[in-house]
Amino acid sequence: MRSPIFVEDNLMKNRVLLVLLAIVLTLSLVAFAACKAEEAPPVEEGVWQWPDKIIVAATGTDTPAYAVGIAWTTPFAKDTGVTIRVVAEGQHSLRCLYLQEGKYLCSAERSSGQPMLESTEEYATRYGGPWQLRLFYPLGTMNMGFVVRGDSDLKTPLDIKPGMRMPSLAWLPGKPEYGYTALLAWAGLEPEDIIFIPAASYTAMINYVLEGKVDVSFGSITSSPPLYEAEASPHGIAWLDMNPNKEPEAAARYYEESPEAILGPMTVGVSSCRGIWGTVHLNTYATSANADPEVVYHVVKWLDENHDLYKDLHPWCEDMTIDALMIMAETQFVPLHRGTVRYLEEIGRWTPVHEARGQRNLALITEYVEGYQAAIDFADENGIDGGPLNQEWLDVWYSYRDKLTPLKQYTGLD
Repeated sequence: MRSPIFVEDNLMKNRVLLVLLAIVLTLSLVAFAACKAEEAPPVEEGVWQWPDKIIVAATGTDTPAYAVGIAWTTPFAKDTGVTIRVVAEGQHSLRCLYLQEGKYLCSAERSSGQPMLESTEEYATRYGGPWQLRLFYPLGTMNMGFVVRGDSDLKTPLDIKPGMRMPSLAWLPGKPEYGYTALLAWAGLEPEDIIFIPAASYTAMINYVLEGKVDVSFGSITSSPPLYEAEASPHGIAWLDMNPNKEPEAAARYYEESPEAILGPMTVGVSSCRGIWGTVHLNTYATSANADPEVVYHVVKWLDENHDLYKDLHPWCEDMTIDALMIMAETQFVPLHRGTVRYLEEIGRWTPVHEARGQRNLALITEYVEGYQAAIDFADENGIDGGPLNQEWLDVWYSYRDKLTPLKQYTGLD
């Protein structure tokens, strides 16, 4: 048996050894930290640091918006070191929801935001409806029209007759006439006069035209890949001519149904559409009012200062300019994000008159947001289930909406 003195002596030696090891470990950590400090010097105060990741949303991979997203984000990622993803989400209401929640920095959208703000059917949910949407940056100019097969007898919307067939997106239940209401108004018809054929995607809709399953397809983005393929097919494609000067009374019905529309000769996309009258849209990247203004400011700054890096990578990119941004600021009823405004102020393009117009737009958006919340409160108080398929709820919301300021684009700054 070992004596108590021997045991105590060993314990003392162990304590000394542990202290020495602790000192060595501490010195090693200090040395390691010093080496790391030499490898990565501390960030200078006031120097902008990009976020690690940015997510940009677009429509399906078969649409130009997705291709444009890839075009400019590729040099952006290389230049800034940011990991950037372009995600495809074809359902507009879902893109808006994720944008509102901050999952996306920005999303490719129609500049007016009218469907979301007016909230018909798919948008009219408890967690949908109007919200504080903002404009981020232009996405280029887009032409849209109504496409028919190359050997079709349909030349203008007035040639559409009852019983004709049109493809509808299958994921829009209860609303097959989506995208056709203004066209049908031009033709003097109602949705009930048309036979709608469900299609799984935009590509399928164009294929239905070529296969003779439908007579005309809606909203065809003239620079989308499926149309280039369709134009090269044996039958080819053609477009309904929507010249309001030739059919003014019919066009007036179209404008009444779609007051935000701008009609003009198509100039972008497949050769078959060139010179035919269709709709002209200034596309935009939209964002949420809650998006980080520093990130928005620096992305807008990069897009402007580095336009040469991406302007030739897609036809739409050519119009991703400050001049196009100013057109948005002077014609749309959705306000610009404060990060975007900050950059315009910095380069001297934002005036007090622009600011006054922006404040009017902000008041308009807020009016719709508050009106929608009032409709929800009324529905809750009266036990009405708020859902897009509940007509009782839709009637409540529409009754509130009808009292709000109409959403119509207006030009000028006064």
